[in-house]
Amino acid sequence: MMKHLLIPILLVLAISSQSQVLNYNFSTFTSEYSDLTNPTVVSTETWDDPELLVPIGFNFLFEGISYTELFIGYGYGGIVIFQNGSDMANVIIAHSADIIDVGYNEGSVLSPISYQLSGTPGSQICKVEWKNCGFYNQVNDGVFPDRVSFQLWIYEGSNDFEVRYGQNSVKDFTVYDGWLTHGLLQNISLTSNNIGFGHILSGSTNAPTIISSGDENTLLSATLDATPENGRVYRFASTVVSLPEFTFDSKLKVYPSVTDGLVTVSTQVNVPLTIEVRSLSGQLLMQETVKQSTQLDLSGLSAGCYFIRSVESNQTMKVIKQ
Repeated sequence: MMKHLLIPILLVLAISSQSQVLNYNFSTFTSEYSDLTNPTVVSTETWDDPELLVPIGFNFLFEGISYTELFIGYGYGGIVIFQNGSDMANVIIAHSADIIDVGYNEGSVLSPISYQLSGTPGSQICKVEWKNCGFYNQVNDGVFPDRVSFQLWIYEGSNDFEVRYGQNSVKDFTVYDGWLTHGLLQNISLTSNNIGFGHILSGSTNAPTIISSGDENTLLSATLDATPENGRVYRFASTVVSLPEFTFDSKLKVYPSVTDGLVTVSTQVNVPLTIEVRSLSGQLLMQETVKQSTQLDLSGLSAGCYFIRSVESNQTMKVIKQ
């Protein structure tokens, strides 16, 4: 699939100009790269535009939502989708290029996509690997001289993620069709094909800058200037607070989940509860005492996602302020 086909998939038309906060601290460094040992292969057939479901193995908090699985698909082989249970999704760009199985023409799987869970419960890492991948724009040549291997690591507890580069043989930079980047896209609509906001890498591979924008042309013109070397790591360390599991059930309800101001908070316990409104970074913005039902006015808050939490039970609901 060529680059212009990415636009109707991810970045077309009614892109919101609403600013979205990057809830990660970015860093880059080098670390020894190792192929996964005896991983679970999910690409059981040769692939061009794969559609693959990968279990994470734990709860991964991404953009304020807890996920237990990820989906590789929607056109490009390195686009990782986290669906919100509706038509909305958040995305990690593990790789922006239009990659392909180098065995595609022969019908053989020579570029496996696989995963592996490592570590102990509470501090596990889900590792997804794309190995020995070619590029779609060389498919008609019958050979794939330019190849790349990389991994996406997702961390339990910290909710960090990393893109890790392995060996590559890319000598022709045009295989990227002018767009080589990594990062994340927030609040994509899978039905109306629009995106809330993007935070992607641009410039030097060793010291990239993050381009944050809701403008399609700006995002598509942001690109790294070379193929990252073997061992290059791009780390996105989450600044979002992981709230603990609740200790008793207060039957907390918050509605509507999307609002331009007022939300109703109700419980089914006949005792006063302390209700907090917090940002995704954990900052306390509002606090009220609630007995069974009340309304909170969020009209003074900026547009974005917020946690509404019962202190006594640690139960948390997420709302989106438009």
